[in-house]
Amino acid sequence: MSEAYEYGLVLRPPEGGGVPGGWTSKRSDSKFRHGVVSYAKPLSSAATKKFDMVPLDWRHPANQKAAYEKFYDELLDEFSEKDLYVVEVGGGARYVLHPSTRSGYDFQLTTFDRDTPAGHLDLRDWDAAVKEVWSVLPGRLADKVRARVPHTR
Repeated sequence: MSEAYEYGLVLRPPEGGGVPGGWTSKRSDSKFRHGVVSYAKPLSSAATKKFDMVPLDWRHPANQKAAYEKFYDELLDEFSEKDLYVVEVGGGARYVLHPSTRSGYDFQLTTFDRDTPAGHLDLRDWDAAVKEVWSVLPGRLADKVRARVPHTR
């Protein structure tokens, strides 16, 4: 059975067209005046805004986008302060984002296997650097994303 996507109902009950059609279940929740409804697939951002619904699932694209934007800002803040960003991935391995010394590249992501550099990736701009750091964290990041998803407005 596939997992459902849940939405908190802030201003409207689901009955009588208060939410998009197709919801599969409803439950009460003290955080949301009109409870929580479930859908088999994620709703669009436009639908959640139009019907004043809060996506609760960390997998929801809106929450993934918000987590990425928050990560982008946090990475920028730390990098601006230290000119360095370190990602520990376990077993002594880590990734280090730092300014590049190579012509034509602004950043470099160096991979360390314990204390030995194991590879370098040259990156042309800040957006490429953030996307690359984001991509090396799939398992660990999922836990961070879940912890950051707001459950109320």
